[in-house]
Amino acid sequence: MRRTCIAALAVVSLALAGCSSSDDEPGKPKSSKTLTVDAAEQGRACIKAWMDTIESRPDDFDPETDEDPEPDACSKVPDASREDMYMDALERVNEEGQEGLRDCLDDPSCTRFPVGG
Repeated sequence: MRRTCIAALAVVSLALAGCSSSDDEPGKPKSSKTLTVDAAEQGRACIKAWMDTIESRPDDFDPETDEDPEPDACSKVPDASREDMYMDALERVNEEGQEGLRDCLDDPSCTRFPVGG
């Protein structure tokens, strides 16, 4: 029984030793944690670029017929995520616009026409 336990511990120890990280070895791929951070950073850059694109639309932009040009910052983002990032950016721009409108409505000096006049 004792030999069986020692053998089992040896097998488990060897198996755990084989699971050590290879992140520090040259030529090995980066860990998934690094790739996740890079993907998140690319996603944030893509959303920010979409927001800039949406905010710089010309006055005669018609969302029914016109299309926003895809920003270069989104070229490294997987195709499946691009539409979600565009929609996220559009939602953020709309929220910022609504906040600005609320602030303006709360401040009568913001409007062009005198209140009560």
